[in-house]
Amino acid sequence: MFQRSSILLVIAVLAIPVGAQDRVSNTDRFGPLRFLAGAWRGDQAGEPGQGTAERTYQFVLNDRFLQETNTSTYPPHDKNKAW
Repeated sequence: MFQRSSILLVIAVLAIPVGAQDRVSNTDRFGPLRFLAGAWRGDQAGEPGQGTAERTYQFVLNDRFLQETNTSTYPPHDKNKAW
């Protein structure tokens, strides 16, 4: 009888984290970042000169990750010659 109760107790304790994990996965962990999704463009200035930056944010792999791609473009000049 004691052994059966111990086994049931262990199973119950091990099942608790599984249920807790399901509740956490139902919340939107990216909620505060959803406004970033889309394409962004802006001017930038720095050592290479005046240029433009383009960034794209998209949710990938079933909304599990937020992917960011970035392209910075600068016109050619003495410090940054075209190929």
